[in-house]
Amino acid sequence: EETVSQNPLATVIGGKMYHIVSDLDNVQAPAGFALATTTYNGKEIEVFESENKKYTLYRITEDETGVTDFYVYKEYKDEFVKLPYMTINSVMYIFANFPEGYKVPEGYFETTVTIGRNSVKAFASENTELKDFYVIYCFANGSEELFRFDMTESSIQRAPDITLFPKES
Repeated sequence: EETVSQNPLATVIGGKMYHIVSDLDNVQAPAGFALATTTYNGKEIEVFESENKKYTLYRITEDETGVTDFYVYKEYKDEFVKLPYMTINSVMYIFANFPEGYKVPEGYFETTVTIGRNSVKAFASENTELKDFYVIYCFANGSEELFRFDMTESSIQRAPDITLFPKES
């Protein structure tokens, strides 16, 4: 705690010391994000902000391992949380929450699946021949939409054939 009080860019996450990277000049912004500035503990730092202003990404390094990754700041809890995402073919897919009021598509059931190191809410097909495919909701390339993830191939594609809000009859 003494280190945190002396250094405005130090923070504790999960009982470990981390430091916020304040200069992102040498880091490429993910697609759909632009370099921006914000203030944390009275110090101006660079962050990546999504074009829709929904996501602000901080680069944070764990002191013990030196590993740097993306985090989001949960202001209401005054804590940083590791960003749940994956990168495939240079595209960052942020695992997002399904929109409020969604309906599970016909022929699917709701489940949780582990993709990389992330536990993700998903839809699985009732058809057992499609047991390796999951429908997930992600922010990518500037917008949120449904994607189909293939667990066997670790590949992803948009799923425009699936809707979360069925038409009223």
